[in-house]
Amino acid sequence: MKQSLGEFLELAIAYVIVFFILREWLIPIMQLTNTGGMHLFLVFIGMSLALSLFRVHPLLSGLVKFGYITWFIVFTYSPSPVLSGDTIPFFIG
Repeated sequence: MKQSLGEFLELAIAYVIVFFILREWLIPIMQLTNTGGMHLFLVFIGMSLALSLFRVHPLLSGLVKFGYITWFIVFTYSPSPVLSGDTIPFFIG
């Protein structure tokens, strides 16, 4: 079902508000847990909201999110690049 431009803009504004509410909620959580990389979490939240806003197929959306989460884990916890042979033992062990 097609949605009008007005409905799309209304939904986009709601998603922007949700993004900022989640950001405000995430700030004290990051401080309490002494976790860095808040920008990486915000990118994931924004990407997830954008995929939902543009109604990307759930399978493709899931693959994109899985890829980002995989990259995030390797980027945060491993000194080697994501697409190298050193990341396979990192995931297995």
